[in-house]
Amino acid sequence: MNSLSISVLIPAYNNNETLLRLLKSLKKQSISEKLEIIVSDDCSPLPLGLSKEFYNIRKSLKITWYRQEKNLGILGNLIFLSKKAKNKHVVFAQHDDYYFDNLFFERSLNILLNHPNIGIIFANSTFEHSNNIYFDYSSAAPRHLSGIEFSKIFQRKIITSWSCVVFDLSELSKFGGFGSKSYCLSINESHKFNAYNQEEGMAFIYLIALNKDIYIDVESVCVRGLPLTRYSLVSNTSSHFLNDCALFIYTKVMTILIKRGAKGSLIARNIFNTLLLRIGLRHYNVNIFKFSLENNVFLGFLLLFVAYRLFFLKNTFKKFIYIILRRLRLYG
Repeated sequence: MNSLSISVLIPAYNNNETLLRLLKSLKKQSISEKLEIIVSDDCSPLPLGLSKEFYNIRKSLKITWYRQEKNLGILGNLIFLSKKAKNKHVVFAQHDDYYFDNLFFERSLNILLNHPNIGIIFANSTFEHSNNIYFDYSSAAPRHLSGIEFSKIFQRKIITSWSCVVFDLSELSKFGGFGSKSYCLSINESHKFNAYNQEEGMAFIYLIALNKDIYIDVESVCVRGLPLTRYSLVSNTSSHFLNDCALFIYTKVMTILIKRGAKGSLIARNIFNTLLLRIGLRHYNVNIFKFSLENNVFLGFLLLFVAYRLFFLKNTFKKFIYIILRRLRLYG
């Protein structure tokens, strides 16, 4: 895999206007000529990119264009595009976002070349039709964090748009990559759960954090678009605070991390604490791990994982609460 450029992978569905806007913003990037851009039209009702404006932008950029014969859904597109990428570092750019920091990719590439142990660059974004930003580090300098340090604050203080996250695809492939059994979801599970909400949680970042550092770029680099259409026929799940899909994903990620030794166990503990915070058990987030992670709490999550496998979505959240309360009663 080439480490001297970045692949911009774009799953797209049924929205020529925002897709063209995204491509025009990529054209303005200072290293636009170095970017590999791959578009996957996810079987839109009418093929995307047929206008003269698209023809002109496709001539001026290195764009490879695919049209799917059937709708792959979110995860299916991630798998497809990941296999097509020629570069080590990739961005999944959402077709409804657009970049306004024209130095983002140049800055990111320089950081990656000068700091080979960085596996993720995590930049900021703003909302369309709003002045709100995803996370507020306006008073802080960019930070180079270890995976363990980042896992303590990820999901509690930080979330951003997919389009602002540059990550090491080769590192993720060590865990199987998107859609493999050794990672998180199969394609069938993706469609049943709806992977959109899960992948917004960016659970894969925890896996890369096991072996790589994370660089937080405090600059706001893109606008998160909010159109009526998304890039899949699979309907989006509501963004409630902790859904079945999130529990399933984080349990599987913790399973992988625990098997990777002490550092993986520490990151798994931070995931667990984050889940406790998200369900309101904030005051337990330290004491809950005073006992053996491998023999106690992880057993609870292993039981949850088995419950998912056996019953899939049936009363999963209730099972999760039951396991937590039982752990607290026995060990709290």
